[in-house]
Amino acid sequence: MARSFNFHFPTQVICGVGVRREIALEAKKIGAKRAFIVTGMGSTKNSPYLQEIVESLKAEKIAVQM
Repeated sequence: MARSFNFHFPTQVICGVGVRREIALEAKKIGAKRAFIVTGMGSTKNSPYLQEIVESLKAEKIAVQM
């Protein structure tokens, strides 16, 4: 028989023009040491913004895996 449990996962969503520039700082605020980025095969993977985000995470010493 499965045991019951509660799972609480607070989420913060930040939206707006240029907020991609804040991703690394926000990750650093919560103590992130690693980031796992999931993309599809198309537009996001080919976007220049993705490389900007990866570089900003690495600049804050956050390991990135895609």
